[in-house]
Amino acid sequence: MSKNPATVLKSGGQNPRSRGREKLNHTLLWLATFVRSNESIILKRLGVKGRGYMKRLEEMELVQAVACGTRGGQLWVLTRAGLTMAQGIWQKEFEHYPDRPERLSQATLRHDLAVQHIVAELMATGEAVAFQYASMLGKRSPEIWVPDALIKTSAGQWIGLEYERTPKYGEELLVKLNRIVRHINQKQHAGINISVRWYSHQHGPLGDYLKLMQGGIPSRRYYENLREWREDPEESEVVSLNNQAWVEFVPMERDLAKYM
Repeated sequence: MSKNPATVLKSGGQNPRSRGREKLNHTLLWLATFVRSNESIILKRLGVKGRGYMKRLEEMELVQAVACGTRGGQLWVLTRAGLTMAQGIWQKEFEHYPDRPERLSQATLRHDLAVQHIVAELMATGEAVAFQYASMLGKRSPEIWVPDALIKTSAGQWIGLEYERTPKYGEELLVKLNRIVRHINQKQHAGINISVRWYSHQHGPLGDYLKLMQGGIPSRRYYENLREWREDPEESEVVSLNNQAWVEFVPMERDLAKYM
């Protein structure tokens, strides 16, 4: 977890050295969390400007560049020394961090960078004060909702972020929405204030997502013995969020991942 450094870096009473240390600490945490990122996203995360920052960290042998085909420039990952430093500073093992961070999945890379861009913006503006990434949220289970990222607001609310490039339909959509609705209802019932926020340039389909989650979704249940989702004959015909305010949609002007 991380506090927003944008305010910290600009606050009074700090000398350049301490501000530099804050920047370094939060950069190490960002890369230890997301594994790979580009300089523009990291600078947005820090709430500062100025190119060449990552090159200076490379000279310190804390990061290394990774070749890629994205528009945002080269990607950066932690060196072994950088990861060790991040673990010491933040008192975390970062067990999700791969042995070979330079190995990229081009199929998901742009999507992941778009999610990072959204989180960095929320942190820089102060709406979010802490964050987690999907790979840090434990083992994936067919019946458990794992958002693309999770942020915490200053009011203590948790928001699961979903970035949707390609809309889902049919059974795939029903299963995903059932998973999310059930998770949020259960967590809220247990006293954990959590909601879901969708980001997408697909305005029509995402509007339909909200209507279904708020008005009612045909019920689906995950059967462990069958390892699949099916209709539940013993349950009511539809399931819906107990509070309509627990879901929101942020319409985007373009497919953000396309420009990453």
